[in-house]
Amino acid sequence: MSATSSPFGLRPAYHPSGLDRAREYAISASYATPIYKNSPVALVSNLINLATFQADWLGSFDGVTYTDVTGKPTVANFWPGALSGATNLTAWVWDDPLTVYEIQANGSIAANLQGRQIDFDSGSIGSGSASTGLSSAMAASAVVSAGTQAQMAIVDYNLAPTNAAGDAFTVLQVRNARHQFVSNKVSV
Repeated sequence: MSATSSPFGLRPAYHPSGLDRAREYAISASYATPIYKNSPVALVSNLINLATFQADWLGSFDGVTYTDVTGKPTVANFWPGALSGATNLTAWVWDDPLTVYEIQANGSIAANLQGRQIDFDSGSIGSGSASTGLSSAMAASAVVSAGTQAQMAIVDYNLAPTNAAGDAFTVLQVRNARHQFVSNKVSV
């Protein structure tokens, strides 16, 4: 069972159409905050930034491509922050509003809560590993009441044999409930 906290961020699980892909966006070479693979991100002044707690967000960060100061093309699974002199910067984001993601909660989530909503754990949004490049963002285990707006809607639970509703650190399947391109829908 998922009795261990081992977050992996906001990992794309599937798209209802079967077609899923990351799209390209601009990111500023001077943006100093690291963004790890599978971190929730938002568009701010048409540039990719780390998402913020209880705010609209765009999708899950998939990586970045750029040309470094020596002229070498680079592909990385995370943005290390402030790459002075880098050019041709492209951030890749899983941004489709219908994408279903998997994310580990920072606590137990009970069964039968499909359609209810949760926020990201505020302390984990920007966390991750510089050695692996992977996010350790988590969902908050506090489910909001019906009629309240949160950042993610619960679709289901990860159906792996090592996970179940009510586990100490439940792995959920969620969709974006506060997408920057779509009207928000409240918890049911």
